[in-house]
Amino acid sequence: MKPEKKAYQIEYWGCNHPDHHHTTEDIAQRCITKDMTTKKLEPKYFRQLRKLNVIRDLINGLTRKEAAEKHGVSILMISAYIDEIGWLMYNTRSIENHNLFRDMMEEEGVWPDGKTIPHMKEHKKLYFRMFEIMEATWLKEHIRRTK
Repeated sequence: MKPEKKAYQIEYWGCNHPDHHHTTEDIAQRCITKDMTTKKLEPKYFRQLRKLNVIRDLINGLTRKEAAEKHGVSILMISAYIDEIGWLMYNTRSIENHNLFRDMMEEEGVWPDGKTIPHMKEHKKLYFRMFEIMEATWLKEHIRRTK
């Protein structure tokens, strides 16, 4: 018996990124759109913003599954985002932000349980203000690094 040469065909949807092989046209289109809207932002800055947007959606009532589908990430990543954003809020490199966040919480009579969405929902205004400060700080860092 002789070995037989066989071939198979792989089909995927491309998004102009050499390492991406999408299973559906819709996912490829979302990737292209995302790339066009974030092209000027460095990847770290974009990832940080995406994490905050995921957390905002959870606080606003989306389930983890719905947030994962909306943002194109796995449910497991959603849990990691919650942990990371919670950690970033209380372990910020900016001592200015750290002191500001502490003062904001004291003013509201809240102490951090920031790694849980129910706690964040309960204190939504406070956390959304903190997220805005984090975004502004990250944008300043991004601008400073790209000058």
